[in-house]
Amino acid sequence: LLIAQQLVIKARDTRERFNIQEAEKILLEILLKSSEIIYQIDGLEQRVIVERMLRSELFEHHSWLLDFKLTRNQIIEALVHAESCRVYMNFISVGREAIENLISLQGLLYLLLGRYEQALNLFKAVSLEESETSPTQLLGLVSSLIATKQYNDAFFLLNQNNELLDGMITSMHTYA
Repeated sequence: LLIAQQLVIKARDTRERFNIQEAEKILLEILLKSSEIIYQIDGLEQRVIVERMLRSELFEHHSWLLDFKLTRNQIIEALVHAESCRVYMNFISVGREAIENLISLQGLLYLLLGRYEQALNLFKAVSLEESETSPTQLLGLVSSLIATKQYNDAFFLLNQNNELLDGMITSMHTYA
């Protein structure tokens, strides 16, 4: 537990000092040591606490690096951190909106890379989970459909969701 706490403190310190090279090193250190630490703990309750603490910190760290990579237009690196965030979201409690926003962001990044089918698949997966489509999902779906030359589907989707057009334009500005 003490080693895990020290790793978390080191990770937070690198973010506070905005030291990217150290942040990436500590990320690898946490990944390398986490299995070793967890398997050395005897009690199940303590093991669960340490696992949650490390997963939560890894999520925070990947989120921070994702933001940093986005501000530097490092799209592929941002996608790697976004995917890592998505994996850790399975183990920590986050709201549905956070999951949808992350998947939407990934989809928009895939659009930027010209991977239109992957983007479309992500946006479809998000919109299928709930009957209500958010403005960001609409933006992603319509953009992906247009990029994959499914113009009729895009037009139909826009007509079905007229009330979301203002929100879609706001999302467009946000993600631009």
